[in-house]
Amino acid sequence: IHVTWSGVDDETYKTKIAIELRSDTPPDVFYSWEGGRAKSIVDAGYAAVLDQYYDEFGWNDSLNPAGISLATFDGNKYFVPYNMSGSFIWYRPDIYEELGLSVPTTWEELMANCDVITKSGRSCFITGNINRWPAQFDWGEILVNKYGVDVYNQLLNNEIPWTDPRVVDAFTEMKKMVDDGLFYPGINSMDYSETGVPFVKGEAVHEYMGTWFPGLIKGDAADYPVPLGFFPYPKIGDVQPTTEVFAENTLMIHAKSAHPHEAAEFVNYYVSTEAQTKYTYEANPFPANTNVDLSQLTPLMKEVGQAMANAGFYTYMHVDHAFDPAIADVFLNSLQAVIGGAMTPDEAAAATETEAVRVRGTVR
Repeated sequence: IHVTWSGVDDETYKTKIAIELRSDTPPDVFYSWEGGRAKSIVDAGYAAVLDQYYDEFGWNDSLNPAGISLATFDGNKYFVPYNMSGSFIWYRPDIYEELGLSVPTTWEELMANCDVITKSGRSCFITGNINRWPAQFDWGEILVNKYGVDVYNQLLNNEIPWTDPRVVDAFTEMKKMVDDGLFYPGINSMDYSETGVPFVKGEAVHEYMGTWFPGLIKGDAADYPVPLGFFPYPKIGDVQPTTEVFAENTLMIHAKSAHPHEAAEFVNYYVSTEAQTKYTYEANPFPANTNVDLSQLTPLMKEVGQAMANAGFYTYMHVDHAFDPAIADVFLNSLQAVIGGAMTPDEAAAATETEAVRVRGTVR
């Protein structure tokens, strides 16, 4: 089997894949996110049903049950997950020790830490939002941890509008964090890949991001260049906190592939214990293959894996995975505009709701 790989950044890919899937020579195998973006590909008829390959290759027994659940639409499986992820606040334990700080468990404690950090001449947080997707992580956890995952699911299921006061408040809290100077300067002009440098230099102390963040810090080195720790997004008010856990990366087979079985054989290798083990130890994701031996992971990543297990196999997905792509794109643009001061939180919520109504109708 000859494999030709091509890849681009996430934002370019969202446009490119829509064009490639419609072409006369579409890829046999292609990358997809889960949730709403996967469903849009399924609904458009580009994704092959993979049930027979799940049975043939034993994926039902070897892959993470949550990933399989997310791959299932209307009773059929349409993608194969190849790694799971969770989102955490990554921080510098050495700077915490220097400043006499303790790991926060509540929002008030985190804000108190931020006060000490900013007074020391550092930024409390860093996020590179030029490509729009990173800031949504904070937005999602603010909504979920302040008002509960049930409210997020109501928004996802079109049971409350984007103009609901609780949803608007998540925009407002993000704007307040920016206005209070908690973020490293240039949040909307910096790429995510650039955030590791100020973090390593100690110019910023926290970054809320997925479990791929340690790989950004470590790069090709044998170990992390600076001490690295993590903690879940803290409790806000009286709501029990929820850690985001989801299937980050998946593979689909094109419905019109001329070589569907060969494509499935390639996917089977990709999620095999052999390949997933190599991928896990080189890139530090958490494999979808449950047979991979994780005993040789670094102590830090073992702790992260345990935290994900404690949170549950699947809790919720950030907006640009969970929602229809058209809704998610307006949301990402609007959140970026709120951060930059070009829109108010109310305007951002209203713009997203307008698109949501266009795509899926009024609230049920």
